[in-house]
Amino acid sequence: MEYLNTSSSKSLMEILKRFEAINKPNEVIINWHYEKCDEDMMEIGQDYQDIMNQPFNFIEY
Repeated sequence: MEYLNTSSSKSLMEILKRFEAINKPNEVIINWHYEKCDEDMMEIGQDYQDIMNQPFNFIEY
């Protein structure tokens, strides 16, 4: 994603919560890709990780 607004952020959170609901420990890992210079998108991923208590892999491209 290149841009997140309130509506798309809410939809993404609903999807991520479904992963959390079906997750047994370490079965689902979220790969969060973000552009090298896009610190905002990386921080958004970190915020989702904190909210969900779900493991994320942060992958810079």
